[in-house]
Formats: sequence, structure tokens, C-alpha cells
Amino acid sequence: SLTQVPEGTRVGIVATLGVRQDEKAVPTLARYLTEDDVQLATAAAAALGRIGTPEAGAALLEKKDQVAAGVQQRLLDALLSCAEHLLDQDKPAEAAKLYEQLSQAGNSRVIRIGALRGLAEAQPQDLGKLIVSVLEKEDQDLIPTALSLISRMKDDAQIRQVGEKMAELSASDQVRMLASMAQGGNPAALPYVKNAAKSRDSSVSSGALRAISVLGDVSCVGILANAAT
Repeated sequence: SLTQVPEGTRVGIVATLGVRQDEKAVPTLARYLTEDDVQLATAAAAALGRIGTPEAGAALLEKKDQVAAGVQQRLLDALLSCAEHLLDQDKPAEAAKLYEQLSQAGNSRVIRIGALRGLAEAQPQDLGKLIVSVLEKEDQDLIPTALSLISRMKDDAQIRQVGEKMAELSASDQVRMLASMAQGGNPAALPYVKNAAKSRDSSVSSGALRAISVLGDVSCVGILANAAT
């Protein structure tokens, strides 16, 4: 217990517990999250994030809506750090639980983007579903990042899953999707790229031609010939 420790020393001790990744300290650190002393509470949040066990993550989540306003952002940062540690420990399911909470609307854009990237790493088998969900919700904070994640896709079915959504997007987002498909280099994207080449929007058709230069095959000769005339 730190109750007998002078107040000026507590923050340093709490920080040391985090550096040492002292798992036994999790219950004590959790209690300090709701302290009136904002410096102590933020130190406790950071320490729990460094410890990075499922128990530490659960403690942070439990107190997420109870901490002072001045502690809120540090606690979210700690949750993100904790999820990253869980991934490093080959515990993707536990990490995903934290990332899902952090990706919710209401959290800061930076935290949500970090959580989305984390979810993509923790659950690569669900990447197509994840991206489609962001697109269908028209979540402007996350759409650019979601589209960039298409470049990671190796599974043809996932490419088709997101490709079917291309026509529903704005021109600028279609261009982002095309660029990400080209970067990923998966030939399964080619039908969607070829279709985009017919777009009346010049930015989309140009983006499609750039993607064809990477993904194209002999079936694209006519498209390229028409573009050259």
C-alpha cells in the first residue's frame, strides 16, 4: 500500500511499478485512477498501460467513465498501450476487446485511428468486414484509414467484399480505394479497377488507370488504348 508514503513520492513509485511491469500492483493502481490528485491518477493510468496484462486492461476499462476529465485522455492512451502489449504477447482476442472500445465514436480521432489499425492487426481475418462497417457508417474520422488498410489484404474474398462498396463512395474515397488496391497488388481487385476506369469523374478514371498500371493484364489493353486517344 502507498497510503503510508508521502504524497510527493507516490507518483514516482507508481511510475516505477509501471516500468517494472509489476502485475501484482494492478489492483492498487486501479484504485488510484479515481484519485482527486490528477497527477497521481494519470501516473496510475500510464503504469497500467505499461503493465499491459488483461487484468490491467480490464481495470482501465472499468474506470474509463469514472475518472476526472483531466485524466480521460491519458487513460485512453494507456488503453491503447495496453492493447499493443497484449498483441505483443500473442493475445489478439484480448487486444481486440480493448481496440473495439477505443474505436467507438466519442473518443478522439487519433485514438480511434490507432484502435482501427490495432483491430486490423488483431483480427486480420475480419479486415474486410471491419472496413465495410466503417464505410457503411460513413464514419468520416475513420474512412481514410480504413481505405488505406485495403493494401494489407491478401484474401480475394475480402477484396471483393470491399470492392463491391466502391461505387457507393465519394470520388475522393474511390481514388483512395484504388490507390490502396494498387499498393496491395492483389489481382482480385482488377475487376473493380477496370469498372472504375469507366467513371465519368476524371479523378476516379485517372486513379483507375494508375491502378491498372500496377494490376493490369492483357484484358486491360483496350482500356489503356482508349485512354491514350
